[in-house]
Amino acid sequence: MLHLPRFMLAAPSSGSGKTMLTCGILQALKNRGCAPASYKCGPDYIDPMFHSRVLGTPSRNLDTFFTGEETTRYLFARSAKHAGISVMEGVMGLYDGVGGITDQASAYDLARVTDTPVILIVNAKGMSAGKITGIISENTDIFVLPDQNRGDTTNPKEGFSCRSSKETYTCIIIFISTFQRHCARC
Repeated sequence: MLHLPRFMLAAPSSGSGKTMLTCGILQALKNRGCAPASYKCGPDYIDPMFHSRVLGTPSRNLDTFFTGEETTRYLFARSAKHAGISVMEGVMGLYDGVGGITDQASAYDLARVTDTPVILIVNAKGMSAGKITGIISENTDIFVLPDQNRGDTTNPKEGFSCRSSKETYTCIIIFISTFQRHCARC
């Protein structure tokens, strides 16, 4: 499965724009001829309809709660082997799992099970640096991607900042451990 190019888009909570950004990225990848495949974490059926509308092909669900780890890896590998790149959309918040009290069946869990790098979408307006630090401190292999249009960001080991542009605050945080390895083809 390691040879399958992929990444996941996730956020700290619902309503962060994951579906809109996922559809935009799917369209951009399709326009570049990258033959993307799309996946939604969990049993959601609405977001995959948006993905399918963009791609003109079915979007699939991956759910570690209903299928377990081995079956989830198998289902992903079987369907992703013909894709140029696979894009997974997380569910709710990154660590929101079963009943909201565990990370089981969360976007984080799916990323862990499939060894998928995560792009964390953070609307940083009104958010304290402490909250962002808390999100990224859960994992040590994280890099905060600089956004040239919105300000300067740096590696969280040295601190980070998110700056505004016309009241728009966004940080894109990448769990970088395997991102280049998985996404080199597109």
